[in-house]
Amino acid sequence: MIKRTLFIFCVVYAQAVLAQEVISSLVANPFLKNLRPTSERIGNSMRILAVSDTILLPFVDDFSTSRIVPDTLLWIDRSVYINNNFPINPPSTNVATFDGLDRYGNPYNITGNDPYGFADTLTSKAIDLSSVIGADSVYLSFFIEPQGNGLDSLQSRDSIYVDFYNQFGIWERIWRLNSRGNINVFNQYLIAVKDARFYHAGFRFRFMSRTGLAGNLNQVHLDYVRLDRFRNVNDTLINDIAINGYPRSLLKNYRALPWKQFKNLANPQSEMIDSVYIRVRNLNSIPVQAIYQYKASDYGFNLIAQDSNRLNLKAYDTVMYRLNKFAIPLTTSPDTFFMIRMKYSVNTTFDLNLKNDSLEQLQPFSNYIAYDDGNAEAGYMLSSAGKVAIRFQLQKPDTLKAFQIFFNQSEFDTRNKPCTLAVWSKIGSAETIIRTQVLNQQVFTGVVNGFATIVLDTPQFIDPITFSNLEFYIGWIQGTAYSVNLGLDVHYNQLMSPSAVVNSNLNYNVFGVWSKSLYRAIPMIRPVLGSMVDDPLYVKPVNKIKKDDVKIYPNPVLNQFTIEVNGNGFYRYMVYDFTGKIHLEFTGANHQEINVAAFGTGAYFMRVTDTTSGETAFVQFIKQ
Repeated sequence: MIKRTLFIFCVVYAQAVLAQEVISSLVANPFLKNLRPTSERIGNSMRILAVSDTILLPFVDDFSTSRIVPDTLLWIDRSVYINNNFPINPPSTNVATFDGLDRYGNPYNITGNDPYGFADTLTSKAIDLSSVIGADSVYLSFFIEPQGNGLDSLQSRDSIYVDFYNQFGIWERIWRLNSRGNINVFNQYLIAVKDARFYHAGFRFRFMSRTGLAGNLNQVHLDYVRLDRFRNVNDTLINDIAINGYPRSLLKNYRALPWKQFKNLANPQSEMIDSVYIRVRNLNSIPVQAIYQYKASDYGFNLIAQDSNRLNLKAYDTVMYRLNKFAIPLTTSPDTFFMIRMKYSVNTTFDLNLKNDSLEQLQPFSNYIAYDDGNAEAGYMLSSAGKVAIRFQLQKPDTLKAFQIFFNQSEFDTRNKPCTLAVWSKIGSAETIIRTQVLNQQVFTGVVNGFATIVLDTPQFIDPITFSNLEFYIGWIQGTAYSVNLGLDVHYNQLMSPSAVVNSNLNYNVFGVWSKSLYRAIPMIRPVLGSMVDDPLYVKPVNKIKKDDVKIYPNPVLNQFTIEVNGNGFYRYMVYDFTGKIHLEFTGANHQEINVAAFGTGAYFMRVTDTTSGETAFVQFIKQ
């Protein structure tokens, strides 16, 4: 693992020395690590991907259709991180985050004391400005938010720059922003492209950050980049109504529940949120009226419910709009698995950008319990030897088969640091440990969603005799400081009551005393019940198409790939990303040519289901 510099540790440690809990910055990004092609892992090549033809005005990207890395149809490098976890109230869904991690998700520099310098760069493809004249008034505009949900505070030295590429092949520094100003707020900036030396067929612009280089530090978020002619310095209005955040879980207290546990609640519908919410932002100075709606479908793509309403959105306003909740059908699915597919949209006649008007999410009911949303914004660890226990409660007896754990790469080398996984029936003065299992080495998966599945040597039956009220705790015991660092989901507070001060389900023990956590966050550890699951987003049906019977080529793919299934049946194909958003679905024969040119760059999954037998396979591909 990578060891971070001492000064960062001292800052974080000073904040939590009394509590013995430490929240640390992320040192690596598993999403970017997973996207590094095999050919680039050989040697130290840093070749730029997807450099191709010159593009024309207008240049517009709000990153809403990209996943993890920027769209290669518009940008020529990929060191920034496309996400919606770190920004606060962005103009539209997804931003480009600048930090201290390179294109492969690793720190730029971990040597010396406080490494600092130029970090992420985002460079446009060549844009043909050869026909532009001064009277055309070309302007570049964009939104910047320093820090957001990033843990480390920005430094006074941190900056972000804009450079233009002139006709002589030289980059010129045009603009600079000290990123400590106006933190946690998106402000729009405009820059005139007014000199003739920039009016050539190979014009480019780039954003560059200068910051700490030792990890996911000092973040700056970029959104809604526009370059076009016939603008002026006051052209700040965007005729756009956008969904600007992923909706929360459909469940009140969890992100995911096993289906049979949900069905056995005394009143399953009471666990559903009171209303279905959509967060919408008006980027214009004119009030508008729009229609917002959702459609909910089940695992078999059958419509469960839908609702819509009209909204009056004030100028520049961001509002969380609510729609009626719905009842989940409890008798139409087996006891092992259920899935709700939610499609959200907002529509208005005064909207020039339709890409950010809809999104889809999946609500799984499989075989694991999750408080977290699958994305780590920070790390969680203890500053001394101790224990961490997270509370869960079942509705009916079940068998605990495994833990899913997001081990976070920390500033301390934990490769050979053992810890003990534990199951408690009680904590506090009557602490009762039911089962332990030594983990000799922590598992850093380097894959999308980053969870390692640790199978228990002996499954533990959760019954009402041993576990009062079917309440149990899972966690770990460590003999030294900093031997375990888990990903921390800081968005867990969305599930909490606004009046709650701390997370009552998270407990820690140092010096022999159990205490409630001081934070409104959750370490990313999940109990797996009943049957095993490989992909935390899905539970695969019992009948599976063999993995070798499904082939995708080429992979990675630029514009089009072929999928072949070894069989003569009729198949349902569904493509989705790591957030659960569905990008494509159709039914067809066993040989398909699939065009993904319009997809954002990143990792995608494809589910292939035999429409007759129900057999299913899951494959993954990378869109360059």
